[in-house]
Amino acid sequence: MNILFVSSCFPTKEMPQYGIFVFQLAKALIEQNNNVEVLIPESNVDDDYIYEGIKTFRLKTFPTFFTTNLFISSHKTSEKLLSFFKKHSYDCVIAHFADFSTFASLLHVCKKNNIKLFNYCHGLNVYNDIDPKHKLFDAFKGVRKKMFYNCTDGLICVSNLVASFLKKRKIKRPIYVVENGVDSSLFTFRDRKVIHELRIISIGNLFPLKGHSFLITALASFIKKRPGVSVKLDIYGRGQELNNLSNLVSKLGLEEIVTFKGYVRYDTLAQEINNYDVFCLPSYYEAFGCVYLESMSSGLITIGCKGQGDEEFIVNGVNGYLVDPCSPASIVNCFETILNNLPENLSLNGRKTAEHYSWELCASKLVNVLKSENIK
Repeated sequence: MNILFVSSCFPTKEMPQYGIFVFQLAKALIEQNNNVEVLIPESNVDDDYIYEGIKTFRLKTFPTFFTTNLFISSHKTSEKLLSFFKKHSYDCVIAHFADFSTFASLLHVCKKNNIKLFNYCHGLNVYNDIDPKHKLFDAFKGVRKKMFYNCTDGLICVSNLVASFLKKRKIKRPIYVVENGVDSSLFTFRDRKVIHELRIISIGNLFPLKGHSFLITALASFIKKRPGVSVKLDIYGRGQELNNLSNLVSKLGLEEIVTFKGYVRYDTLAQEINNYDVFCLPSYYEAFGCVYLESMSSGLITIGCKGQGDEEFIVNGVNGYLVDPCSPASIVNCFETILNNLPENLSLNGRKTAEHYSWELCASKLVNVLKSENIK
């Protein structure tokens, strides 16, 4: 198959972690004898590059406040796309990340060129944001998104949870689930059978919905409850909540316990993660969560949140733990269980689960989806 990915989120030499999961899927598809190229819509740059063997095009787009907020196509962007497709031929286009003005232009051009277009839904905000500033406008966006989805040839979701969000709105197009994967050769296994101290790692963008504040608050409560236990928490990631979280750490007197590590390269992080025994990210708005699978692949005792995408592969008390959303008390209870009553095979079970979510399997599922849509 000759496939074009469209994604504003894709790695570069300067930012190798940016959109790494889109790259990993493309790489797995290529290893299965498909051709995959990537088109990156950009408002500032218009040049091409090759990233680890994958041909990548930067296409200058022309979003405006009007076209972006009303979700309508830009004439200039459409002309650029038409010119691009005159030079390049594909069996199908899969849109991962793009502003909706660019997506509207892409719909127009794909229809004109008789190319099937699929939308890859990576987040839970397929219709509405979790906490919109303008609820009326957010509702309008939801209506426009539904209209766009119904103009595609199909929707591919990273989890059943995301698919359920779409099905509630009675989308007329086919909806498929193709879960993300994990590179188990990169995230190598070390068995954790008994935990005597809490060496915790948390990896995720520093946004409120990732739940870092609840983890830090839980840690303070746990230390008061179990003062004799050695505890350390390192938080990897960057984002808008850094100052608020740093202030919370100071307020709770955890400066010697909690460290903010900031941005670390993906390959370096795969090595760093094995210096810890517990992974905890109590995110209460999670579509799937590759990072949970990566920690399970490494053998860490992995803690996610109930009711989220990671609940589809974390079985509480069997291969990891699930805590109540926005609940420091639930996290404290989980820490107690890990120290006092950790199942002997939980770490190994986590690794076995991760092995069932390889990028190779992900690519095979996607190919089967495309074949079912008569793409060869």
